[in-house]
Parts: sequence; C-alpha cells; structure tokens
Amino acid sequence: MLHTHSAYRPAAWLGCVLAVLLLAACGGRGETVVYAVDSGATILAFGDSLTDGVGAPEAASYPRQLAALTGWDVVEAGVPGETTSGGRERLATVLEATEPDVVLLALGGNDMLRKQSTQRMRDNLAAMLSEIQAAGAQPIMLAIPEPTLFGLDDHPAYAALAKQRDVPLIAGVFSEVLEQSRLRADRIHPNAEGYRIVAERVARALGY
Repeated sequence: MLHTHSAYRPAAWLGCVLAVLLLAACGGRGETVVYAVDSGATILAFGDSLTDGVGAPEAASYPRQLAALTGWDVVEAGVPGETTSGGRERLATVLEATEPDVVLLALGGNDMLRKQSTQRMRDNLAAMLSEIQAAGAQPIMLAIPEPTLFGLDDHPAYAALAKQRDVPLIAGVFSEVLEQSRLRADRIHPNAEGYRIVAERVARALGY
C-alpha cells in the first residue's frame, strides 16, 4: 500500500573470470540483503526527484512500484530539486507525520549538480541519519551517483558515511540504471522501466 594458494591452470582461471563477468552482467551490486524489513513496517522513502519519480508517470516512481511489488506500506516523500540542506530542514515534519519504521534516504544529487560542498552534503546526511534514529526508525541510505572518467559510479561519501555510522547502504542501484540509455528519461532521471528496476533492487536489498 502506498501513501502519496596454488596457481590456477589457464582453463580454471578463465572459468573464474567468466563467472565473475556473468555475475556482473546480472547486476550484482545492490542485491545483498542489507536490512530485512518486517511485513507490517511503514517505510518512508525520503529524497528528491529520484524519489518523486521525475521522468516517469506518477504511478511509476520507485516508491509506488516498491509498494505495488511488495505490498509494503510505503510513504513517498520526494521533492524535486531538493538538496541535503533542504531535506534536513524538512525531515522532522515528515517523520512526525508518518512515524515510519524504516526510512530510505536518497539525497545528494542536487548538491553535486550545484557543485556544493561535499563536506556539507556529508554533514547534512549524517545529521539526518541521527534524526531518523532519534525518531526510532531505521535509516537506510541509497547511494547517489556522480560522473567519473568511466561513466557513473556512487559518490564515495555514501560508502564512507555508511561505514562510519554503521548504517545499511543500498549501493549501485541508481548508478547502474542511469548508465543505460534505455532506462533513462534524461541524463539524471530513470524512466518508468528504470524506476521499476530500482524498486526491484531495493525490494531485494530489504529482504523481499
């Protein structure tokens, strides 16, 4: 329900390489269960346009598709264009209104696009993680990508912060979707099919 030792022989070595490539082709990142969600939990999806579903019809945002796929109670709270500073200001009101058990936090892309301070972005994310925990909810971050020499990859701040704060991280999902032109509405937003893949990967990461 949704609310708005020994050396390998050449043949063996080649087999191992092929196996690794096959796993990569199947989308190995982001599918490990990072936190098992109880069936009756309320999940707050909090973020910017990637949470709001910009680039796809209203019903195709990743939170709405996550709810449809799993039957979980998912509250969609995405504000297009929002930075981590804006999210930090808005979070308390949304937490009070929804009283979630789990919060999916996906913010930071607009900080990067506007070339704002990485340290400020990280500080804001850390403050939001603390606020979510203080409200009695479990925070789970979704890593947001940045352009690299080789395409898109998760900004390293997310893995570093997740490790520092011992918070679950769903890695690689948006990066892998946005690398594929057939899954994009534009260079920074998935289309409906892209959001469907995000929802499926998030569901698996949450134990569905």
